[in-house]
Amino acid sequence: MRKKKPSERKTNKLDQSLIVHAAIDIIQEEGIDKLTMRRLAQKLNIKGASLYWHVQDKNELLSLAAEEICQRIQFPDERLPWEEQLLEFGRRCRNTYLQIRNSVHVLVATPPITPYRMHLIHKINRLFELAGFKKEDVFSAGWMLNNYICSFILDEYRLADMESDVGVPDLEREFYFGIDVLIKGFRYKLQEGRTKL
Repeated sequence: MRKKKPSERKTNKLDQSLIVHAAIDIIQEEGIDKLTMRRLAQKLNIKGASLYWHVQDKNELLSLAAEEICQRIQFPDERLPWEEQLLEFGRRCRNTYLQIRNSVHVLVATPPITPYRMHLIHKINRLFELAGFKKEDVFSAGWMLNNYICSFILDEYRLADMESDVGVPDLEREFYFGIDVLIKGFRYKLQEGRTKL
């Protein structure tokens, strides 16, 4: 019986989860632009062709990475008032996106079509529905919330790369200031809709 070479034994242990985690490591350490199938194969110490048994291409790899990132965000307790749920959801998103540096670049670059990502979108939409938003406004409210969180974190990444002697504001305070303004705006929109009835 032929003995397997070390490289063959490593390939047998390779699975999609290992590949995705290695891809996230590269994104976090070097940036999304540095993630290529060749660079990933080098990190895993395998031949590039072995990756294609598990992922079709870089686009699928990024979608899988985005799904893994989103799975680390647990939705808040739904028994809380909707305003508190939004605040807590924003906090959890920010913490996750800062723990996995450059993760927002992955989310921006991929369509939100994977299962858990769709689950989070459904939960946010349901939250706005239960709060009393009209159906045509639910998408707009969720989109605005997502745009604020992602845009803010992209600025945080940029500011973190600046020289230390440059004055940087209290980013945590600024983040929650923005979330608070959004929530108050959402509340005003709800009240406006009720007064027109």
